[in-house]
Formats: sequence, C-alpha cells, structure tokens
Amino acid sequence: MIEKVGRKKYLVRVYDGVDAKGKRRSASKIIYGERPVAEAYELELRQRKNQGQPLSESKLTLAKFFEEWEKAVRKRMKEKTLLWFRGQFMKHISPVFGHVKLTALDPLDIERFYAEKLESGLGASSIESFHAVLSLMYKDAVRWKHIKQSPIPLVKLPKMSKKEMMCFTPEQAAKYLAATYHVTYGLTLRFALQTGLRPEEYTGLKWPFLDFDYKDLTGRRRGRVTVRETVIPGKPGGGWWWSVPKTEKGRRDVLFPFPLLQEIQQHRAQQLERKMKLGKHYQDHDLVFATPLGTPIDARMLSFRMHKKALEMAGLNTAYRLYDLRHSWVTLSLLQSGDIKTVSEQAGHSSTAFTMDKYAHVLPQMREAVVDKMEALFYPSAQQ
Repeated sequence: MIEKVGRKKYLVRVYDGVDAKGKRRSASKIIYGERPVAEAYELELRQRKNQGQPLSESKLTLAKFFEEWEKAVRKRMKEKTLLWFRGQFMKHISPVFGHVKLTALDPLDIERFYAEKLESGLGASSIESFHAVLSLMYKDAVRWKHIKQSPIPLVKLPKMSKKEMMCFTPEQAAKYLAATYHVTYGLTLRFALQTGLRPEEYTGLKWPFLDFDYKDLTGRRRGRVTVRETVIPGKPGGGWWWSVPKTEKGRRDVLFPFPLLQEIQQHRAQQLERKMKLGKHYQDHDLVFATPLGTPIDARMLSFRMHKKALEMAGLNTAYRLYDLRHSWVTLSLLQSGDIKTVSEQAGHSSTAFTMDKYAHVLPQMREAVVDKMEALFYPSAQQ
C-alpha cells in the first residue's frame, strides 16, 4: 500500500500476516521523493515477504526478547529446563548483552563472551548452557521473523576440557558414610550414596514409592524405591512443583541395602511423631526426606552445608559435589559387579553406551577384576 501524505512524501506499508496475539503485522516507512521511489521500496518489501524474510528487523534488546521468548516456549519446554535457562540468562548473559539489540549481536561478541567466562573459572558445561540458551532464542527469533539471520551458526566454541569426574574410593565412601551420622539430614546423604539417585529424585521421593516388603529371588530382603517423580524448586513466586523424569529410562526401580531400609523405617516413625506434634503446622507432602515442617529439602542447602560438613568431618576433599555421590555409586557399583547393563538401568541412563562412555575410567579396573575372577576359577591353588 502506498499513500501520499504530503508533497513528495509517501507512506509505504506492507502487511505480513498476524503476530502471536492476532494483531496484524506490518512494515511501514515514510519515503521522501517521487512516487517511483516509494514503489521501488514497496517492491523490495514484497520480495522479502515472498522469500519468507522479515519485512523489518526487530528493535528488541536481548533482555526484552528473552521475556517474550520465555512466555512463548513455556508450554513446549520442561519447567526445570526453562528455569535453568532463565537462571543462566539472568546471571550471566543479560548483564553483558541484555541491553544489546537482537540484531546487533555478532559472532565475535559471543566468542569473546565465552572466552572471558572460561578465564573467570567457569567450566565447559556452563559455556555449553549459554550456547544452548542463545541458540534456541535466535532460532525462534528467525522463525518468528524478528531477524533475518542468526549469528549462532557462525560462532566457534572455544576449546574446552571437561572437568575430571570425582568419585569416592571404597575407603572414602566408608569414611563419608560414618561422617553423615553427625550432620543434619545425614540419612538423606546416605540414601543418595547408596542408591545413586539424582538430587531431585531423592528430595522429591514420597512414601508410596518405597517398598518395605521386597525380597529378591533368594528370599533376602532389600529396599526398593520406584522413581516416578522429581521435585523442582525455584517456582516463580516461591515454592516448588513435582515433575516426571525427563526420559522413560528415568522411570525405574532401584534396589538398596536392607540396613539402610531399617534406618528409613526408624526415620519414618520419628517423622510421624513430629507430624503429630506440629498438627496443622506440618505441611504434609508425604515426603520421605523433608524439613522439620514437611517441605522439600533444598538441594543447594544440603550441598553447601550438610554435604560439605560431612566431607570435612571425614577428612575428604571438599571439592566433591553433592552430585558426585551419584557418580560414586555408579563407579563403585561397576567395580563391584562389572555388570554395565544393570548399573546403567538402575542409574536411569539413556543407554549402556552412555554409561560406558561417561565412566570409561572404570573399565581398566573392571578388566583387571575379570582376570582375577578367571584366575581364581582356573587356578584355585594359586589363590591360597
């Protein structure tokens, strides 16, 4: 559409469908000069429209676009993932690029940002998460016709070395377990180390998913936990919510030692007694491991206070993370059994190939253990 609005002054407007709110989307511009100049500009806009290109690029900053993007993707992205992306964006990306226009960010800016974050001490996983956030944002920005082209495909990630996985040795695990008897929520930490569950799995575990009567094929009693839910803290406005594991493999049954089950039975009796004393003040979420008021335990508090305190009391390196209890369980289970498939299934890994790749450091010791067992089988006299 071309409309004359003054002497040698024309308004050019081309419509391009509707936006997410149902409002007609258009590009318009005042052209000064003769009508053929305005017609040439209108033709350019229509050619962009026919090629699926944006008629005019967005003036939004990254911070403003993130707000729009977050609302739009909420229904197609898991809350936990979106919450993680929001934290990474607000803490790291927005302070540097929040004021920059969506169209102005170039690959060199991003590469310098990654390099500076690495120099500041952040690891490869952090850089990968920043890259994932920006990639998804810009992919949707192109699809929504905010911009013509994304700078992300042109970005070269810096050379990054993965942090070495930290796992307890059997001796260290024994020291850690002994120390947990002297810290608050020690049973939670013992359960984490002896089941290999993820923090969001054991802090969100509910009583109906614990089996107190399970017996194996030999008739021996074991503890059994069914993983079906996870707890996600940090809900906007405060609080938490429950979700399902990310994959089908995450929904699984995990066995654990009977002595630990006995401890949990004692813990249950104590929890019920406390619940009766508090009455209506107890917020009952039916959690196995809960705060004195019945609410979910904050995994960050558990990590930075109780877990670190247990490490110090055990005389162990305080660099061990709470998640390293899971890594330790997988490593020790592989060394004890050598059964990669069973350990992989109990850990909830996507495949045995993933387990073998992630825990490749265990394989040489597993091979040695197999040789020892074969030697004992074929040369029993040599073992005396």
